[in-house]
Amino acid sequence: MSETWQQDAMTITDFINGLKTYAEGISIIYAEDDVSISAQVENFLQKFFSDVRVFEDGATALDAYNQRSCDILVTDVMMPNMDGIELVSQIIKQNQEQKVIVVSAYNESEYLMKLINLGVYRFLLKPFDNRLFLRALYTLCKELYDKKEKIRLANELRQNLETTQAILDAMEDALIIIQGSKVIKANSRFLLLSGVVDLDMFYKKNRGRIDSIFVQAKGYLSHCDNDTLLGKLKNGETLKVLVKEKDGIKVMFLRQTRLNKESDLIILTDVTTMEKDLLTSKQKLLTNPFTGIPNKTAFYEKLHDRLEIDSLAVIVASFAEYGQVAKWLGKEKAINVEKYVVTSIKTILETKKSPPFFMANYDQNRYILIIDQKSAPSVVLWLKSLELSYSYSHENNDSLSESIPLTLRIRTIMLDKGDELTKVTGKIEQSFNELL
Repeated sequence: MSETWQQDAMTITDFINGLKTYAEGISIIYAEDDVSISAQVENFLQKFFSDVRVFEDGATALDAYNQRSCDILVTDVMMPNMDGIELVSQIIKQNQEQKVIVVSAYNESEYLMKLINLGVYRFLLKPFDNRLFLRALYTLCKELYDKKEKIRLANELRQNLETTQAILDAMEDALIIIQGSKVIKANSRFLLLSGVVDLDMFYKKNRGRIDSIFVQAKGYLSHCDNDTLLGKLKNGETLKVLVKEKDGIKVMFLRQTRLNKESDLIILTDVTTMEKDLLTSKQKLLTNPFTGIPNKTAFYEKLHDRLEIDSLAVIVASFAEYGQVAKWLGKEKAINVEKYVVTSIKTILETKKSPPFFMANYDQNRYILIIDQKSAPSVVLWLKSLELSYSYSHENNDSLSESIPLTLRIRTIMLDKGDELTKVTGKIEQSFNELL
């Protein structure tokens, strides 16, 4: 059973009991400008943590951190003097491994993207979901506890090499000890990843190369001899690799610890769960919550990638009657009309077996497609052929219904490979303004 599944099955009581074990000796800085909320959360945190410092703005929290750092930072986003994003940014500059939980009453994708890019582990919305907050604290405390355990075990390795193999095999991480460029010890986890039973077989099968277990993929380290690999780790590089196991491809981080003058310990930690959590969070941030398709941020990410390699067409569209619909039916039903328009556009393109396209909800009543230039004229004709009519029932009488005819307005923008994104953005905004 994976760690994520185990945590999904855990109750609030399980998390509380776990925190009683893992929270010992862990310090927390909590920044929150709402006094009533901070008092409640402070009282809650003090049930598990003996060292909790609370501040009402980011600036004082940063000053306190500079005087004495903390293991876990819990911060609000919107605060006076210095907001939570700047606070996190300043602290991450000092300590890239700082554990952070951000809480906010606002689900703003701009804030969330900045935080994810800073490496924030958890973003929680107010009011607190107790289970999610407990889970975030439990996960971070367990990571810190495990890290301390690994350091303690590494110290034991330095003192007593006779027990090295037993200790290595007891660890869940894949561990190897390397002298120069030669692997001299490996625990059972690493041998399992290598598909061998001992080091002799590892040298025969994989020529002693650590990178023999890495899966080649964009964005991940693949081919790298032992000397180069160790050099990268000693230089403080964060190395991420893919490794194939029976139950699928795993994402692993590599770290290095100096044991003595001749030896180094290399640790391969499975971070698949964390990577999936980050991917899920990012996917939510890149999706329009009402229509369920990619949003403006996702559109520009895709456009940036495509413009680096190809010329393409951008088709912008909106329906002329949106203002009237919102006035007659209200904003809530206007959202249903938007869903109807999005579904209609996707349906006709799929029915016509359109070439690959990317569709996004650029903004309210603003729909945008990326497609190759050759296919653009056909796609425009298909969209113009759409006969859109939204039917709705009267609130006081479901048996009475009416239909609103909708007119889809369309503009096409041809873009060349390498076009500057700022200029492209201007063209897109201008086209939408012309439509509306």
